[in-house]
Amino acid sequence: MGIILNEFEQYFNYNPIEDFSPHEYKKIISDLYRSSSVCSAAFNKAALITCTQRSQLYYISDSYRELTGYSKEEVLSMGDEFIMRIMHPDDLKDLTILRTSLFEEVLYQRCKKRFIHHTIHYNYRIQHKKGHWIVLDCHLYPICIINNRPHFFISYISPIDEFNKLIFQIYFFRENKRYIYNNCRKKFVLEEKIQLRSIEISILEYIAKGNREHEIAKKMDVDVNLIKYYKKCIMSKLSVNSMPEAIYYALKQNYI
Repeated sequence: MGIILNEFEQYFNYNPIEDFSPHEYKKIISDLYRSSSVCSAAFNKAALITCTQRSQLYYISDSYRELTGYSKEEVLSMGDEFIMRIMHPDDLKDLTILRTSLFEEVLYQRCKKRFIHHTIHYNYRIQHKKGHWIVLDCHLYPICIINNRPHFFISYISPIDEFNKLIFQIYFFRENKRYIYNNCRKKFVLEEKIQLRSIEISILEYIAKGNREHEIAKKMDVDVNLIKYYKKCIMSKLSVNSMPEAIYYALKQNYI
């Protein structure tokens, strides 16, 4: 079943919807409770439900709680601050900033009419009760959509092996467009604008084999300054600060 940390009825008491009857409210709340228990089991993943306004936590699935090692009583004692208490401090800080940036740069300014047709993908670390860190991969979807506005998000979460860097991106499935947060540029960038060109992939391959700038320039028959320029482009596009990081990321993503 999971843990209800805040009652859905309470949310609608503070956020009434114009022209909604008691019967309609009852159906919405019933659907939310059903989503809480059914969706996690259906997708065989841990799940959370938060409200869209303040990211207040309303529901935690049993499978998510089990990932953390905490008992139901311990989770209830921490309330809706549970996730914030166990999340890595750096990730909590970064995700708070990125969430604000996402709403300001993408959702509100660029995509007001497409607000409901999206999914958000990010990762973060939580500390298990025994002290070790767990990396989680999260896909977040808007639910309870009324008058083209989602009132809650449901997140499907699964553990992954390692944390290379924070990932934060939003995908609009109707338009098939993806915005990715670029750490070097400190803003969200359309994915197609940060895809590597063939010459950049070739340079990465040469560097991965141990070639230096002047050697690459000679093999590609270009000026060495052009190689330096493309190296900067590669690091910016991959949102890394060094070429070793770029090589590592390119290998992980099968670019080379």
